[in-house]
Amino acid sequence: GKYPLCMHFALHIMNSSGGEQRRIADVPVMTFCWSPDSNRIAFISGYENSENFGLDGIAKSALYVLNINNRKLRRLTDVEGKVLPELSWSPTGSRISYSTSVARKIYDISIVNADGSGQRRIVAGTNPKWSPDGKRILFRTETTGVQIIDIDGGNQKQVSATPGYVRLIGFSPDGKKILYSSYDKSINSLYVM
Repeated sequence: GKYPLCMHFALHIMNSSGGEQRRIADVPVMTFCWSPDSNRIAFISGYENSENFGLDGIAKSALYVLNINNRKLRRLTDVEGKVLPELSWSPTGSRISYSTSVARKIYDISIVNADGSGQRRIVAGTNPKWSPDGKRILFRTETTGVQIIDIDGGNQKQVSATPGYVRLIGFSPDGKKILYSSYDKSINSLYVM
């Protein structure tokens, strides 16, 4: 294809009842996330950086937003760093949280407005998930497990001290509980707090 990137795919849309599908992005996509209003899609791609061609596709990548009604594409982050395939829309759809790799096994979580303005780092970690009220972000770290922080970067708290590798995390729809999975010594566990 035009963009020989591994781990990148064409993005298509169709009605949930089936029927004809149509390609909505002219660039290859690594991962995507619908906006809460279903009118935009945030996605990660490395297509703008020729250093990625023939590689795993995430050596250098960027965050984009595609309006699915008019197919207008906007790049939100620079292509300089590696944006991980972990992104999450705020409940209002006004902001997106995402993870970047700043060095080997060192990760940051940042927030950017959906129009590309106001980009800022809030904490070291990965796998950001917005609280249903949009005031906090749940995330994980390599060493301390699950943590939570206010979106302004304050009031950081450790939520779990579970040993092992924490992978999946999330809030209940009402924001009163946290669910996460952990892997330790060949045992997979699921926790609700």
